[in-house]
Amino acid sequence: MTTLGEYAYANYSIVNFVDAHDDGLESTHLHEIVHLILTQSTGYGFFSTVIDRVVKFDPEYEYLNKLLFKHMLGLQEGISTFFELIRFVERESLEKAPKFISRLKLTRKKYYNYMYPHLLRLLKFTDMPKDGEANFSPKDLLDIVYRLAFVAMSCDLTAIPMEKMCSKKNLKKYIQQEHPTRYLPNRRFRVLLSELNKVLSSIDDQVYNKRAILKESLRPIENRDFYLKFFLGDENREQYFRTRADNTKTYIKNLFSESRLSEIIYTTIDTFNTKAVDIERIHHHVVPSSYREVYNGEKTDDETILKYAQDGRDLGIFFIAMDSSFKENINNARAYIPKKFFEEVGGAYPDHLFLLYMSCCQQKKFPSMFPKSKLDLMFAKNIKPIVGNYKLKTLIDEFAQSPLEKIYVYCDRPYSSAPETIKEYATTTKKARLVEYGDMCILVIRISDKVDFFLPIISSLRTDVVSDIISGFLNLTLDFDLEIWLHDYDPIVNSLFGLPCKLLEKDKNNQGSGE
Repeated sequence: MTTLGEYAYANYSIVNFVDAHDDGLESTHLHEIVHLILTQSTGYGFFSTVIDRVVKFDPEYEYLNKLLFKHMLGLQEGISTFFELIRFVERESLEKAPKFISRLKLTRKKYYNYMYPHLLRLLKFTDMPKDGEANFSPKDLLDIVYRLAFVAMSCDLTAIPMEKMCSKKNLKKYIQQEHPTRYLPNRRFRVLLSELNKVLSSIDDQVYNKRAILKESLRPIENRDFYLKFFLGDENREQYFRTRADNTKTYIKNLFSESRLSEIIYTTIDTFNTKAVDIERIHHHVVPSSYREVYNGEKTDDETILKYAQDGRDLGIFFIAMDSSFKENINNARAYIPKKFFEEVGGAYPDHLFLLYMSCCQQKKFPSMFPKSKLDLMFAKNIKPIVGNYKLKTLIDEFAQSPLEKIYVYCDRPYSSAPETIKEYATTTKKARLVEYGDMCILVIRISDKVDFFLPIISSLRTDVVSDIISGFLNLTLDFDLEIWLHDYDPIVNSLFGLPCKLLEKDKNNQGSGE
């Protein structure tokens, strides 16, 4: 089955920009973003995120990771799919909701099951009159349901006695049998939705007061008054998130205090912070993907690399992934690579580049440790695009002074965190242009005649990016006449995203020529 999107405990979600989505790419984007919001801004979600990362160093508490995931899965998928449904209803009509539900039941049965019956039965209380104002619109319902989901995910796991947390058997008994409505988001959410159903069923006069409905629906939960103040803005949200994050980090450090890798675990935990999510810009936390795997080929020697450089029959690119002088820890949701590894590689291959030849035609990448001393020779023969990792700015600056004709700097960050990197490269005002590839755009920034910086984004972010450029936020100016070398960008995009050559040749003819 084709993967259309995913969220995996990071500060971004991933969306497939190539394959068809049943209800459009934005629907999948919305689904994954809801996961991100609930995970990043709730106590249970933050606790789960930190645990998911640190068990990669010490698997002793892998059972905890799986248990936490299990007990929020129904809530997460239910509310995310419900967001999709309400978006469909708002775009089409309330009368067409059964069409969405029937298709969901047929094509994505497990997601239908996440909503049935607790969420689906609530839709009958809403109305969307063609004329006049709705008494209780689907969006009104969604607003309340989302707040209930937030409360259900706001469990304080740090209140669990440490001796219970340290034992799989004791923990399961404690949270599943003794305190299910205190610590299990799925159970808490069902209880809250059941209460909401009772509240809505008791309204006879069709006068729906959202604040009163929320207040009554929260009756089964401890600290109801706190959550009401929180939602109404009477509580210091930043302080709440900061205190919850600090308590969680301290608790998990104590949990792993006896680990032989406690030092790196503590360092990793300290990198985490949680805060209120800016709903207005939450869609910036997305990275486009094709979900096409580029298979590894055999290790390649210098002479073969030089042959690839002048072979006009094979469409592809050269990607500089690492410089032997790079000596920093990489510690993120994707991977952990210690500084020591880079030091050892640099020692074994001084003055080398970790270079990949990525072949579109062969759908393979060929790695090589290529000596910098031979770069001039390669530059002289090369007829293919050279792409560099945005983290290698010092190296990129060196290339700008070399005989190299052109280098393309690839930034794979979500747009939410990309501006700081853009400003590192665009130290003065630079020209920029957006180039479309189906449901993905690439923001191309002309740093100099020799250097292009480019950032892939999903097309729905286009308006926001243009707005940020016009406002001066990005230190860029839009230039619709900026020359874009599609004979380079087409193989670059094809190669980086593992796409067949012909796919983007078609896109180029239709829409890949820029603004």
